Amino acid sequence: MGLLCSIHEILGIYQTGHQGIVKAGVKSAQQRDAEQEEQSEDLMRLIAVLSNLMDQASQTRSTEIKDMAMPKMSEIIYFGLEGLCKLVSKDVLEVDQCRRKLLSLVSRLFETFPDLTVRFPPALVEWLTQVVLYGLDRTSIEDCREAIDSITFLCMYQYKRGLQSGFAPDDVLSQAIERFMDAILQLATFKQIDSQLLDSLGDCMFYLIILNRTKFETSMQSLIQHHAAQPMYVTRLQEGVDKILCCLDDMVKSNPRETWLLDQPEHMKHQKMNQIKMMHVFGNVLGKVLFDFRGFLLVR
Repeated sequence: MGLLCSIHEILGIYQTGHQGIVKAGVKSAQQRDAEQEEQSEDLMRLIAVLSNLMDQASQTRSTEIKDMAMPKMSEIIYFGLEGLCKLVSKDVLEVDQCRRKLLSLVSRLFETFPDLTVRFPPALVEWLTQVVLYGLDRTSIEDCREAIDSITFLCMYQYKRGLQSGFAPDDVLSQAIERFMDAILQLATFKQIDSQLLDSLGDCMFYLIILNRTKFETSMQSLIQHHAAQPMYVTRLQEGVDKILCCLDDMVKSNPRETWLLDQPEHMKHQKMNQIKMMHVFGNVLGKVLFDFRGFLLVR
């Protein structure tokens, strides 16, 4: 409890100390470099504090963590992320180490505390969304995989919510996931993808499609219509979409929807291994289809 209070105080110092850090006026290159270096160092410290806190919570899952008095874990995480919003600028995101630590933090947040994001204000969810989208746009395999995995964790949580409530949630997370769908399809169809990312991309695409199949089909049809004057291309591309959906339908039919989660408990280890195997099959089908897509779309 004392440690958590201390962390809350530290985050408060960071947040207060950096309010209004970006001020108008002309600065020399030396001043800007010094400010960016200080900003990056503070950012790394704050990320380290939040990362350690999330790690402790995810590993112990103790009653002390779940039922502690004020300040609650969720409040500390929110307070820290709010502070990060004030520290992070586009220049800071260009620093490889800072960007990767931040992407890792967001991924951990979506994996360990996705339920908190539902209660975050829209501005904070938007900032988290932008961080992930920025990671997707990088050429680094590590950055891209971290961003893809972040989306997968958030989609898995949204999928669970739908199973529990019986209907698809419609909130800020749904809006963020729609944007992620656009970004993932853009990445998959127009950019060179390293083979090391195919498994992660397959998991991500699976959840994106079952969460919003209509949007996937509409987006694919929009791409196909660009080749309406070339019937052979239209046929091949449509066949590719059909293969993806057919593979997904076969996977869903062969297993209850309640089991389509990669975070199954230990007592369902056999089921989990089967899911991983099937996800790998889906990733292979997706990879072959996307390879054809890129070939057709880039030769125009």
